[in-house]
Amino acid sequence: MSAMQNRSGLGPVGLAVGFALIFAVQLWRGSSRSHFAVGAPAPSFSLPLLSGGKAGLDQYRGHRLVLLFWATWCGPCRQELPELDGLYARLQAVHSEVRFLAVSIDGGASEVGRFATALHLKLPIALDDGEVGGAYGVRAIPHTVVIDSHGAIEHEFAGAISPDELERFIR
Repeated sequence: MSAMQNRSGLGPVGLAVGFALIFAVQLWRGSSRSHFAVGAPAPSFSLPLLSGGKAGLDQYRGHRLVLLFWATWCGPCRQELPELDGLYARLQAVHSEVRFLAVSIDGGASEVGRFATALHLKLPIALDDGEVGGAYGVRAIPHTVVIDSHGAIEHEFAGAISPDELERFIR
């Protein structure tokens, strides 16, 4: 046994696990920070829509835009999306100037379509191969970005957000 094992009780595997945990915590802590300064221009994008056609940042000029980054395999996304879909429906019913775009980062249209159908989602859904998520600094999901009517970052939220909390920022 080495002197290190005698003193700490940790072997090389234990030390590797410890360093991996420290790295993961630092990565997680970093992912909760905003990627953009408030007021910074939002990265331009063009994404295919699940329903057909394309969605691009330029289409939303003059409107506030809520980008919801998510994936079908994400547990918190499964809980958050139906709740935010309800907020979307309420705002659309009163002709709100706020637009929503749910951006799936896990690609396949058929799987995303089944997921959206199962959850009865009415939100417009875009399909991202990771490029747009990367441009927006998405390191963990769910991840929400609010863009103002001039195309600048207004707010950014790493992790799940409640409809009430999001509504406070977009009203």
